[in-house]
Amino acid sequence: MTIELNWESKQLLWVKYQDMVYGQELLDTTLALSGDRRFEELRYILSDWSEIKKTNISTSHVTELAAYIAAIAETNQRIKNATVTSKDEAGQSLAVFYQHLTEEISWDVDFFSSALEAREWFDR
Repeated sequence: MTIELNWESKQLLWVKYQDMVYGQELLDTTLALSGDRRFEELRYILSDWSEIKKTNISTSHVTELAAYIAAIAETNQRIKNATVTSKDEAGQSLAVFYQHLTEEISWDVDFFSSALEAREWFDR
């Protein structure tokens, strides 16, 4: 599996994206997460794209993802969502598009160049 969910604690989920990630896989994982009973206690999501080699994610996948996130944010409004972006320009463009689409939700969403920076942001 190229998307790995690592529950570091009841409040912190580290999502590791590795190798090749497809848009439908991203959507399926998000839907599965929203149905996980642990989601209610979750406060921090670290989405780590640093080990990604390639993606097959379109802008329509990102638009659909943002709609899913807006819906699940209604059930847990207190999440800080930190994303460690990949080095490629296309991935960074999709991340900026995602941030734009999620501006109106209750979650704090931000982007970082390393997991350490993201974790420091959680502590602020």
